Amino acid sequence: TRLLNHVLDLYSKQNISKIYLSQANNEDAINFYKKFGFEITEIIKNYYTNINLPDCFVLTKLTAPSQVKK
Repeated sequence: TRLLNHVLDLYSKQNISKIYLSQANNEDAINFYKKFGFEITEIIKNYYTNINLPDCFVLTKLTAPSQVKK
């Protein structure tokens, strides 16, 4: 949680407006990212070849620009 908050803060300060991540079919991990505002925006069928649940979930989060003045 602390690491993800740190990364999200860094991205916001750099005015990066959209963050993507990919996740195997792991409900606990997906729910963890959803708590931070990520949403499933795409499912890539049969992406992974060596696991039982081969679909890849692409999660996206829109970030707010930092209000810090430079």
